Amino acid sequence: MRHISRSAALSWLPGSFLFVGNIYAGSRALSHIDIPFYFTMQNSSFVVSYMMIRMLHRDRTSWLKSISILLMLLSAINLPLFDPQFDYSAYLWAFCHLFCVGAYRVFHVQHKASNLSDIEQQCINYLF
Repeated sequence: MRHISRSAALSWLPGSFLFVGNIYAGSRALSHIDIPFYFTMQNSSFVVSYMMIRMLHRDRTSWLKSISILLMLLSAINLPLFDPQFDYSAYLWAFCHLFCVGAYRVFHVQHKASNLSDIEQQCINYLF
């Protein structure tokens, strides 16, 4: 690993915020939600990243992909209705976690043009 410049580290700062938000919100949600419910919510992070990329690029997608995204979204929306141990704050943290995971994925893809390697990005995340 080479020396990381200050400007490169500062340009990765939003990614570090999202990474920390991902871990913190995920751990808070997981402490109150059962693991199967949490994993179903975790799969919905693809919906968040898909919607963000779709808003940024205005891409056309296939009907099959749109239907699968819609089904994942519907399962995540209906999940709290069938949770026997429903806790509002836990699902609020889960929503924050989903946003951070989806936004981190989008930021990671959009920020790929930087001169930081994946290892350097993770090093900055862990130092943050």
